[in-house]
Amino acid sequence: MLARLLYPVANPHFHYDFCKGYYARVANGRLNGRVGRLLVFPLLKSLQKVYGNSDFLDYLRSYRYPLSGEFAMRSHILNNLRIPSDWGLEIGVLSEIHRNTATNRICQVDIADNYDHKHQPVSETIRAAVCNAWRRISPKRCIANWPFKAST
Repeated sequence: MLARLLYPVANPHFHYDFCKGYYARVANGRLNGRVGRLLVFPLLKSLQKVYGNSDFLDYLRSYRYPLSGEFAMRSHILNNLRIPSDWGLEIGVLSEIHRNTATNRICQVDIADNYDHKHQPVSETIRAAVCNAWRRISPKRCIANWPFKAST
């Protein structure tokens, strides 16, 4: 897995400065990756509908799994990156790479045939956050048939 991630950046014949890893989120017959599937991708699509075409939104939507924490980069670009230290780490790093790196020097690579890690149950806090985010981006501040109720 590490070799797949580092190879595009370390190979002197390639000219990549940043490589983002992705992998299938399937385990025990279940499709995982709920936050990406249920929040990030729909949110990016909604933002694009509201604000129109945007190079930045196209860039974020081009990643197969933007929330994976696996990435490799050349050391020379680190000096210009403002790396977040909160829950926005993955999207924050991608934003900084977009700000500091030409898109032809960015790649993504499948780093595992099937990679499974610890899954956390959907807590009430996460349910409320997802519900509130959806309510804020929807035109009438509600989404029909939304299965979660935000706690007040």
